Amino acid sequence: MASETEICQMGLFNIRGGTINNLTELSPQAIACAAKYPVLRDRCLRGADWGFNHKIKALAPLTTEVFGWAYAYQYPTDCLEVNRLVGSYEEVIAGTSTYISSLLDPTLRMGKSLRAPISYEVFNFDDNKVIA
Repeated sequence: MASETEICQMGLFNIRGGTINNLTELSPQAIACAAKYPVLRDRCLRGADWGFNHKIKALAPLTTEVFGWAYAYQYPTDCLEVNRLVGSYEEVIAGTSTYISSLLDPTLRMGKSLRAPISYEVFNFDDNKVIA
């Protein structure tokens, strides 16, 4: 896998912009790459439905009350975008593997009502991202 510096080197090579040894050096090229790379990487990851960048993760509940919502959760720090929320008893098919949420009750049979989309909204609450 190419490093951030190698990816920036390829971009600089394509525009004949010089070279860098790493993103921490004080050259104009390295400063520009260090500023632009994270933004452009995240935009690229959001721009397509890549198979490698999906994650199913249990959300951390918050005690914070959000008006009009029954539950509030901490927004994961490694999350670029929430695609959907998965219920406690929903089976999720991802590629060739099957993921089942940790709260799955093996005696419960899947019903269509359990697979209904879960409404959510992302808020900025006290300078923290919150999923309600």
